[in-house]
Amino acid sequence: MDNTLKNQLQYLGFYTLVENWDVIMKEAGHTSPSYHRFLTQIVEKEYTAKAERARLARIKRAKIPEIFVMETFPFHKQPRLKKKLVLELYDSLIFMKEKQNLIFIGPTGCGKTGLATAFLVHAINQGFRGLFIDFSDLLDTLYQSRGDYSEGKLMKKYLAYDVILIDELGYISSKKEQASLFFDLMRHRHQCRTTIITTQLLCGAPHNNCNAEFIVMRSSLFANSANVLFWSILTPHKRAVPQRGDQFVCGLEPSRAQFWSYNRF
Repeated sequence: MDNTLKNQLQYLGFYTLVENWDVIMKEAGHTSPSYHRFLTQIVEKEYTAKAERARLARIKRAKIPEIFVMETFPFHKQPRLKKKLVLELYDSLIFMKEKQNLIFIGPTGCGKTGLATAFLVHAINQGFRGLFIDFSDLLDTLYQSRGDYSEGKLMKKYLAYDVILIDELGYISSKKEQASLFFDLMRHRHQCRTTIITTQLLCGAPHNNCNAEFIVMRSSLFANSANVLFWSILTPHKRAVPQRGDQFVCGLEPSRAQFWSYNRF
């Protein structure tokens, strides 16, 4: 390949063709494909390579501290976890298609962040834009935006993500104004975008000053669970009462309703 052709292909963005030119030409010489098939194969190779570059870029922009995938989750160490239900939710991507919220509740070490990350990575791999953010960092960023008058711009940025994973909600105490900003963000995302949350609330979180007593995970597959969670946190002296149709994924008694059991690994 001469430099002129190489520069032209790079300008057009055909990087895979540039990198594999000799291999492609050699293979075409052996198989003698039709012009249509030859061009189709080149387009397919470029499309596959570009899609992979885009996927990796989305993963990088999501700022995930550690990548976890569903295939490595030790279900055998979480016997109370309904594996079939988790995999059905994961494989169907219904939580993305129907703009549902997922809430993972459990103590430190039970695997909630790892499993939540697997859901986030899976959604990103399917073409959705995602973000991983720690709850304390989110509060700080929201609070700072009000001080420098960039709140509207920041809200617009967070609303643009198809899915956001907020890790360790409620682990630290928050100011009233921070809680108000956070609730405003969730209110705008509700039923418009998917939000995944991990939290130790109800599980002895060391800095839980919310006194939230109970969280109900409602069917269908947590479609309204976020409303109940935020309501419980922001109105600490009230109690969310189980209603007909409520779904407890772990089969634990209502006073200890969690997504994961207390077994650690």
